[in-house]
Amino acid sequence: MASVEELITVLQDAQAFSFRRRDAALQLGRSGEKGAFEPLVAALAVEDRYLRQAVVEALGMLGDRRAVEPLTALLQDPDSNLRRRAALALGELGDPAAVPALEEAREDPSWSVRSAAERALERLQPQPEKSVKTPVTAAGRRDPRFLMQRVVAGTDYQLAGQTPRFIVTVPLPTGRQQKVNVNFDLHDPEGLPLIALYTVCGPANPKLYEQALRMNLRLSHGALALASLEGRDCFVLVDSLLASTADVAEIRQSLKTLAARGDELEKQLTGEDVR
Repeated sequence: MASVEELITVLQDAQAFSFRRRDAALQLGRSGEKGAFEPLVAALAVEDRYLRQAVVEALGMLGDRRAVEPLTALLQDPDSNLRRRAALALGELGDPAAVPALEEAREDPSWSVRSAAERALERLQPQPEKSVKTPVTAAGRRDPRFLMQRVVAGTDYQLAGQTPRFIVTVPLPTGRQQKVNVNFDLHDPEGLPLIALYTVCGPANPKLYEQALRMNLRLSHGALALASLEGRDCFVLVDSLLASTADVAEIRQSLKTLAARGDELEKQLTGEDVR
């Protein structure tokens, strides 16, 4: 394993591949070494948005409360994804000094930022559920099955499937139910592990592609996409969460929203109501 000094060298190397610098940042965050704080904060000034996002997560994992000030400043950044990650990182730090900024972030224009701020504030006032530690796999990742069992615990959701893919059946207020698929086996284009959630909204009709794209502009959560399922193209409503930071409340909220919106979009796009 690389030393802290070696990781800092990689992080600061502007000629290194982005994924290597991101990995170095995350390893520094997991190291818990105080000497990693200043190099990580300095890296917030880079232009690489994906590296900045990794650095924000690393600062949350590092646990150094000196990060409250720079992370709070990022709650005003134009990048909503960065604002979201900054809010989550502030929750990880657990410093009450972040409460005023997080309260303000609850009014952010982005739903994902508002949701992250709510979760961060919950962490600053821990509930019993938060004290449970999710086991990790041999590869150092959180165990997906244990995490999903926590997600459905205390709800009327039904969990099926096995790692890395699950199906959650979510009852709807109307008396119907909607199935949401959860996949822990995907990565974003930059190589970061994701939790991908999607629900099927019906068979895809090329005549409706333009309508579906226009709907995407009005969606406050997730996005409509095409997926080939069992040899058939379907409309799906998808959401993706970063595996390293997604928590029980975030996954549960995504399941609830995807199920409700997926049921609505199925009727709007196909005129059917079979899922």
